Amino acid sequence: MKKLLRGLNQVKGRQRAFLNFLNILGLAIGISVFMFILQYAQYEWSYDEFHEDADRIYRVTYARERPGQDPYVSAASFPALGPAIGREFEEVESTCRVVPVWGLKGLIVWEDRSIESEFINYADPNVFEFFSFEVLKGDPKRSLTNQHTLAISKSKADALFGDNDPIGERVEMQTRDGRYFFEVTAVFDDSKPTHMTTDVFLSWTSLYAIPNVDKATIEENWRWQQYPAYVKLIPSVRPEQLIAKFPRLIEKYIPDRPGKDLISFGLQPLTDIHLKSSLYREIDQNGDAQVVNTLVIIGILVLIIAWINYVNLYTARVADHLKAVGIRKTLGASQTNLFLSVIRQSILYGLFAVLSALSILFVLRPFISREIGLNTPMDSFISFNDGMMLVGIWLATSVICGLYPAILISRISPLRALAKQDNRSASGGLRKALVIFQFMASAVLVGGTLVIQQQIKHMSQLDMGVNKEDVLAIDTYLYDLGEREHRRKMRLLKNILAGQPGVDGAAYASEVVGQGTAYSTGSDVMGNTYGEAGARIVEMQIVGPDYLQLFETNLLAGRHFQYELDSQNLVINREAMDLYDFESPENAVNKQIVFPSSGDTLTIVGVIENFLTQSAREGIKPTVFRNNHWELSKVVVKVEESYRNELVAFAREEHRKLFPKSPFNYQLIDEIISKNNSAEDKFSSLFNMFSFLTIFIALLGILALSYFMADKRKKEVCVRKVLGSSNNSIIGLVFRDFAKLVLLGNVLAIPLIYFSAERWLSQFAYRIEFNWFIPILAAGLSIALAFIFSYVNLAQLARSNPAQVLRNE
Repeated sequence: MKKLLRGLNQVKGRQRAFLNFLNILGLAIGISVFMFILQYAQYEWSYDEFHEDADRIYRVTYARERPGQDPYVSAASFPALGPAIGREFEEVESTCRVVPVWGLKGLIVWEDRSIESEFINYADPNVFEFFSFEVLKGDPKRSLTNQHTLAISKSKADALFGDNDPIGERVEMQTRDGRYFFEVTAVFDDSKPTHMTTDVFLSWTSLYAIPNVDKATIEENWRWQQYPAYVKLIPSVRPEQLIAKFPRLIEKYIPDRPGKDLISFGLQPLTDIHLKSSLYREIDQNGDAQVVNTLVIIGILVLIIAWINYVNLYTARVADHLKAVGIRKTLGASQTNLFLSVIRQSILYGLFAVLSALSILFVLRPFISREIGLNTPMDSFISFNDGMMLVGIWLATSVICGLYPAILISRISPLRALAKQDNRSASGGLRKALVIFQFMASAVLVGGTLVIQQQIKHMSQLDMGVNKEDVLAIDTYLYDLGEREHRRKMRLLKNILAGQPGVDGAAYASEVVGQGTAYSTGSDVMGNTYGEAGARIVEMQIVGPDYLQLFETNLLAGRHFQYELDSQNLVINREAMDLYDFESPENAVNKQIVFPSSGDTLTIVGVIENFLTQSAREGIKPTVFRNNHWELSKVVVKVEESYRNELVAFAREEHRKLFPKSPFNYQLIDEIISKNNSAEDKFSSLFNMFSFLTIFIALLGILALSYFMADKRKKEVCVRKVLGSSNNSIIGLVFRDFAKLVLLGNVLAIPLIYFSAERWLSQFAYRIEFNWFIPILAAGLSIALAFIFSYVNLAQLARSNPAQVLRNE
């Protein structure tokens, strides 16, 4: 370290010290950005890898062909499927089912304490043997064998029980399935990343206690498609071998069902689910492999550009070393000695840059993680893998940044070195190529940033097809109330709020605009070939009679619902009308639709224009609306903004009176819609930040190079000044070389900007068209920034005193 610091000080004045500072700063920033992104990516890639048999575990997927549509593929299937696969196929070692309590949050009550949870799952008794969730307290083999027992996560146990031992305690579980008492039999570690987000595992047999459900209803059910199942294959068995046998399973268990030939099952690797799966009925929102891979590419680009800066500046400064190199060679120094001396210096510089990067990362990472919401555990600094990563980055930096300069210096002949002829054709050509690459990468990132910003703005301003302004939704959980009593109190709350000042209407719903729909279900027109099979998959949304009017949907034909008279009727959107092959909205009215999974046959009474139920990514889906009063859970109120705070305070008090055991939760529809874009917003923030840092590092290199090149051309500039050249002409002369390289880099970036933008935009149902002005703007911005960063050095040189400079030279 002393040698490094001495080397940093032993330079020709402030200029060389400034260049060294810029060089190490750019290198440190590049390394810190790369380390941050790599740690984030490693965390995302590590989902479910902690399970001992992760390479042999697969989730069973359910697919159904749809006439005129893409196949419907779900992460959930029939309740009876998992055990049947285990019985029928010798390739399977074991199976396990984990089914969420779909829909509302649950409430866990112990003594006078209560906590909410939206991740409550029923699980087979072998869940802790099948998966590798660490059981901290309790018996993993027997914890879920009895009815009304549960295992709770450590985070929830700490929140509910504090320092008390939860094992053996009796808690009250209130979910949409009803109100029951459970015994806590285990506490499990929930700190490891998994797609199966879980606060509580309820014993599987607890399902049998739900009204109108018994063991036979579950274990022999080949109709309900809400039950995820996992299989563990025996070693050496490939998933294709099992998939090939699934048709035999369909023939055995559902031989007489119409449309069985439309059904198929698949296997999805456990470790692929988090980043590569976006199916219907996911347990939780998964990540996005495209986002992670894009960020990794940015991290690599940042690191490469930082390395390029180092090589550029070092090779540009070869002339400073030539006289010393010539003397050393004259005195007998070999090429090997000179080569190793440069490598040693590069190793020291690399170590200093890595330590600086680690300091930057340690200081800034908590802020970045908090502001953007990244999941990067703070203890990753001390892990063995991260230590090896740091060593690898250090060695790679030392070799890559030192190899070419070492070769260049070691090969210079003593005569050329003493004459300070550095063979610029070689090093200069490389510098130009590297600068072109720098600005090509920078232009791609600038263009990408502009495209992302335009798409985010487009999504935020998208017309969803309904009037969603000034609407809020209030949760009214069933919990300890019976269905009839809950319905009565919900109706009372709605009527009370509807009469308040500033309220323009109130309604009921299960989910509201921005939250999607209640569930997907098979259906078809009565009398169609596959009518009983439900070959046409639609989204089902449960609403009250006033819901569609509240959002001012456009009625195309028929009528809206009427209060509690239309539980056997439907209103459908235009997309569903097209799916059912109706010629017009009027033609659809009074037609009957069959829903095989529930056994219902419902009549269409109205057709409305399409509107977005969730986000621009998903687009509009075939949707049917049903007035099922027993599934309604939200009171939706349209209130003028000036009255909103007053209404919320009033609603809180009335909610406390009617639902004393339920927490008061409400959301604005606009906020719900904004949350749908949170993944894109996070990606946009990350992309913008790292793009800025990439461009900043590239410009540091330009600043350092322009500083040095201006210094090397002092004599030429002064001669030109003596001969009458103006300051502006001198600045233009020196800057012209940079402008050519920057422009060429931007031209090469155009196809990369276009193809990468089109690939990213293709995932959105509602997207912008690529604007060719974007690469032009990116090029103009790059040239402008390069000019600004280099102007200071060039202007200082142009204003220098020719006599003073020529005397020193």
